[in-house]
Amino acid sequence: MKLSEYITEIHKFGHKEMLFHLFFSFTRSARWYGRMMSERDRKYQSMNSRELVAELQKQYKDRMGEEIDIVHPRTYNQKIQWMKIYDVSAEKTKLSDKYQVRGWIAEKIGKEYLIPLIEVWEHPSEIDFDALPRSFCLKANHGSGMNYVVKDKTELSVRDIKKIRKMLQGWMEIPYCAYYMEFQYRNISRKILAEKYIEQMSGNLFDYKIHCFNGKPEIIQVIGDRDLEQH
Repeated sequence: MKLSEYITEIHKFGHKEMLFHLFFSFTRSARWYGRMMSERDRKYQSMNSRELVAELQKQYKDRMGEEIDIVHPRTYNQKIQWMKIYDVSAEKTKLSDKYQVRGWIAEKIGKEYLIPLIEVWEHPSEIDFDALPRSFCLKANHGSGMNYVVKDKTELSVRDIKKIRKMLQGWMEIPYCAYYMEFQYRNISRKILAEKYIEQMSGNLFDYKIHCFNGKPEIIQVIGDRDLEQH
């Protein structure tokens, strides 16, 4: 990747997301990482509930620097960890699936609130870039951070498209549930989505997340530019 391309990618996604995209532009690295995550998930599937709790407690202490009582969680962060073990359901899997959740949203509040879906595929080789509009967003449905924005496909070379396919294939080989023991992602049928590219007049894009507790909205989270470092 040229320096100018690297700077452009940093501007669009931030350093962390850029490194994520760069990493998955190399098929060999992506496949190695996918195998590593798959092996980790197989380990999780072989554990009983007691072993899973012990593993989660270890990971929490490594990241947060404090002990956690999974049985009697007190803080918001701790209760999320409890949910990872004791609140995994088919409904939660559906709501975590960026493709399946579209039907749920349409039923609950109406399809007019959905970002228009251009196409969906099960494998990167199925994508016909010539048939896509000038601007669009590619994303995987089975995780987080797996997004790639194309603002002008006329600027994409044959080499660029090949790299994008490799990146998407890398995403497809990763069981996202193994990252942080979020097992609601495990049974999602992996797909690639192409959605309409949207932005505000400034060229930015603000994303609003409303966090509810016991059915009551308490926190509004605003994310700008989808920069994983600074948002």
